[in-house]
Amino acid sequence: MATPARLKMVNGTSKKTSATLYGNLNEPYPIVTEQFGNYQFMGPTKLFDCSGGAATASVGYKNERVTVAMINQLHKFSVSNELAFRSEISEEFSQALIDTTEGHMARVFVPSSGQCHSDRSQ
Repeated sequence: MATPARLKMVNGTSKKTSATLYGNLNEPYPIVTEQFGNYQFMGPTKLFDCSGGAATASVGYKNERVTVAMINQLHKFSVSNELAFRSEISEEFSQALIDTTEGHMARVFVPSSGQCHSDRSQ
């Protein structure tokens, strides 16, 4: 069953709003239609994107090598509770980070999305 479009009145005219709560309550964010290289596209509008940090700025989107590595990892497992379990990929990643610091870092803590909430519940 189709859901009716969400509309609100702005200066006497109706305007579509989002069903998702974003940081700006007055104006809906643009819809990203595609990502490629270091760019996000919103229809014909092209935007250089480095909002994802160093990885996005350096590697970019749709990098075949990264995509293949992600898919290979997903075939093994996708999520692991780092408070209770270790994984080979986490150990490899942490060691690679440590190796880049010339001895200034001994250990790595990388919380996953939502982990701070699960930490508090345990």
